[in-house]
This record gives sequence, structure tokens and C-alpha cells, in this order.
Amino acid sequence: MSSDFVDALIGQWETELPEEHFESFSVVSRIARYLRLVNRQTNANLERFGFQETQFNLLCALRRAGAPHQLSPKELATSMLVTSGAITYVIDQMESAGCVERIPDPRDRRALLVRLTGEGTKRVEEAMRAHLQLCDELLAPLDATGRRDLTDALRALLIGIDDTAPPSFSAGEGK
Repeated sequence: MSSDFVDALIGQWETELPEEHFESFSVVSRIARYLRLVNRQTNANLERFGFQETQFNLLCALRRAGAPHQLSPKELATSMLVTSGAITYVIDQMESAGCVERIPDPRDRRALLVRLTGEGTKRVEEAMRAHLQLCDELLAPLDATGRRDLTDALRALLIGIDDTAPPSFSAGEGK
């Protein structure tokens, strides 16, 4: 197998700290570097649709919620792991772009819901299809078995470190 960027870093560290073991560092460094490179490509792909990552994630959360594709700002913030201030800012951006609208919450007259518009639905679906294609391209070096093995390994790693509960709402629930 060919050497990569991380192999060069590890070689340098092994010279400087020969008594240390770098197996775990090798894995974590590769994941971190891969993520940076993937983020670069993902952001460029989303820019084609006029989205930043948080904007895309907001629209995706609404689309995944099922009909009528609406959630409270609190549900959106929880789903996206952002603060209430940050979610308000992103909602404002997407409302100005015509992708979402704020509507009264029939369960609470003081509250609002955020609903995906027809334009928002169209744009998020187009962007998601392009994102899925990019994901396929990024994983092209792996065969089906390699993808399954990587998925299983990454799931085990995430379960070991991620204490965030998945969103509690289910499709169609954010009404």
C-alpha cells in the first residue's frame, strides 16, 4: 500500500519520540485529515446551491421531519447541535432566501414553527442528491465490504464518545 501524508508525520515523530507508540495517533490523524478534506469538498458542493453547511443542515432537518416539514426552533437547534441564537440567525437567512417560513404554533399561541417552503423543498432535495453523489465519489476507493467495515468501525467509535441523544421527534411529528 502507498504511503500518505500521515505516514510522513508519524515517521517524523518516531524519529523525535522513538519510545512512543503511534498506532492510535495514526487512526485519529487520518480521520481528522480526511474530515478536513471532505469538508472542503462538501462546502464547495453546497456553495453550488447557495448554501452554507448550517443552512443545508437546517433544511435537511425540516425535510427529514416529514410532512408538513415543520419544527420548532428549539427542535431545530437540538437536532443541529447549535445554540438558540445561532438557529435564529440561520432561520433568518433561510427565510430571506424563501426556503422557510415562520408560522404560528397551534399548540402554543406564543410560539412559532419553522416550515419548509416549496422552494426550500426543491433546493434541499437538489442539494441532497448532489451531496449523496459526492459521498459516493469520496468513498469510491472502498468496495462494498470496505464501506460496511468502515461504517461499523466508525459507529463503534461514535458510540464510545458521543453522549448526544438523537432528536426525539420523528417524521411528521413536528406539527
